[in-house]
Formats: sequence, structure tokens, C-alpha cells
Amino acid sequence: MAPAVALDALAAGASGKDKDFYEGKVAAAQFYARQVLPRLSAERAMAEELLLTINEMRAGIPTAEAFRKLSARVGLEEMHMPCSVIIQSSTLGASIGQMLRQYAASWRQQRMMALEEKAGKMTAALTLPLTLCRLPAAIRAMRGPAVIVVMQNLG
Repeated sequence: MAPAVALDALAAGASGKDKDFYEGKVAAAQFYARQVLPRLSAERAMAEELLLTINEMRAGIPTAEAFRKLSARVGLEEMHMPCSVIIQSSTLGASIGQMLRQYAASWRQQRMMALEEKAGKMTAALTLPLTLCRLPAAIRAMRGPAVIVVMQNLG
């Protein structure tokens, strides 16, 4: 499952102020970690990491510290940036849901641009092989009727 879906799930529960804000954030993370991720075998490690982060927050560790630990444990750039967004928005008191939605949208846009760039490179890379393979066959196909006409005129 794409990280953008995880961000949307967290953002869905991250609304409100003070206690409601914290409970909504934890509830969304719990739902995502307990209901969605375990169904996907490839995502079990992420589910375990999110549950550990949730348990750390329940134990009293501040949200920023819990997500710093998550980022350090996972060690991937794909997790570092969302964790940084959550840390920054919780530190500044901004809406985590809105920040995560914006981050997810920019993440999708960056991924789409990377795919378009890769497709453009693929087109350029295929030009020479296709020319070398198709051009001789096309020349033979165009030359065929001319050879038949010449053979009929000579023979």
C-alpha cells in the first residue's frame, strides 16, 4: 500500500483541538495499523512500527519524540519525510490532517513526475533498437513489389 494512503488514513483522524486532536490522531493511526496493514503481508513491518509508535505515545512519550524514534528505526527517506511533517505540525500546533493531506498530494505529484521522466527516457532508449530492427524489415517490404515488377519485365 502506498505511503500516501497511510498519510490519508492518519489525516482522516487528525482533526480537532487539544485532547480530541491527540485522540483523533491516535485513533486514525490505530485503525490504519490494526485494520488495514495486517491484511497486507508486505506491510506487516510497517504495522508493527506504527503500533510501537502508538504505544510509545500512550506511554507518555511526546508525539514528536515518538515519530523521531519511528523515523530512526525505519531509516527510509519515505518514512523520514512524513514523520518530519507530523513532528513539525505537532510542534507548531498546525493541523496534522491538513499537513498530511498536502504532503500526500505532493508525494503523489513527485512520484508521477518521476514516472513520466522514466517513460520519456524509455522512449529515447527504444528509438535506436526499434530503428535497427524495424527499418530493414520495412525496406524489404517496400522493395518486394518492385522486385516482382522487375522480375516480370526481365523474364
